[in-house]
Amino acid sequence: MKLFCFLVLFAAVVYAAINPICLEPTDPGRCMFRIPRYTYNSTTGRCERFTWRGCGGNSNNFVTMANCSETCES
Repeated sequence: MKLFCFLVLFAAVVYAAINPICLEPTDPGRCMFRIPRYTYNSTTGRCERFTWRGCGGNSNNFVTMANCSETCES
């Protein structure tokens, strides 16, 4: 039981340390442009390239892989 409580508490602390922006789903937006950007995939725990449509979307949208990594992977 103690181990279970420890694991639940540990998971809660790790989850709370993640920037909320990084937990937003990838959203390509709604316009017709094709702009390469980077997003954090919370399932894989890695930043990935995606195509942003130029408007709309959410904050999980980074100009460079470095920006994404600094915000979400560290």
